[in-house]
Amino acid sequence: MAAIGAYLSGILGLALRILLMQTSFPKWLQTRNEVVTPVTAWDRVEEGFSLQKEFVSPYSGDLLHETPLALRFLKTAYYVPFGVKGFFIMIDFFTMILLYKIAALFKDSLIREQNIEKKKYSSKAEKLVLTPEEVSSLPTLILTVHAVNPFSIMTLLAMSTASLSNLVTLAALYYFLKVIGLFHLQYESSKSYWSKEAIASYLQTVGLFLFFVTFLLGISYLYLEGSLDFIYSTYGFILTVPDLTPNVGVFWYFFTEMFDHFRTFFVCVFQLNAVIYTVPLTVKFA
Repeated sequence: MAAIGAYLSGILGLALRILLMQTSFPKWLQTRNEVVTPVTAWDRVEEGFSLQKEFVSPYSGDLLHETPLALRFLKTAYYVPFGVKGFFIMIDFFTMILLYKIAALFKDSLIREQNIEKKKYSSKAEKLVLTPEEVSSLPTLILTVHAVNPFSIMTLLAMSTASLSNLVTLAALYYFLKVIGLFHLQYESSKSYWSKEAIASYLQTVGLFLFFVTFLLGISYLYLEGSLDFIYSTYGFILTVPDLTPNVGVFWYFFTEMFDHFRTFFVCVFQLNAVIYTVPLTVKFA
């Protein structure tokens, strides 16, 4: 029954997207700062393609802020059935599939961990114990939330490159959960965070991170024929916040109102917020 619900939700979500793509709504959404940003705007990607056709680096100006690999992948949008619109609908279709699969993995993990810990529960907590039937609809619910979520639909219709970023993030998460299983590495409560096993896990994680970052940067470097122009236009652009176009975030407003001689300090403080909570949250929920 849950599988039927997932199919119906997916079909409904795709139908909504296909129908709305035929209207003038997408063109209007592409101009809305609530949906697109200087990093994710499709018209900026098209400007990058135009520069490449003229044998000019797409990062020579201040328009394109997508990575070289994303730019290469997005170029395939012109070669898929139904063009760019069909390309973004396909991205959202695969996003739905990955969301469903990740939710299914989480559901199975939840029941499995509960069965392991069940012997420690009080007999009075029997009514609070989850059953497979109670969580069987979780993947369908997650898929449905994405399929009919207005903001998800608007992001797709605006052809925001955030759709691709979401897909890649989900694919990486699913890969680690399913294939490598790094997120399933758990230690007994009696073991220290500084035990040999824990330190080995830390080193493995850092090593994999550095390997993939170096690998991706190397491919990007070769793709641009030995140029590193993309580093400032992508990562530097995000870190230094030079574009203060209004959007749903708070950076643009804060830095518009701030005196310039405080800028460097507050850029560091704001960017630090993205990582400062990582360690305590990891320790808390590990």
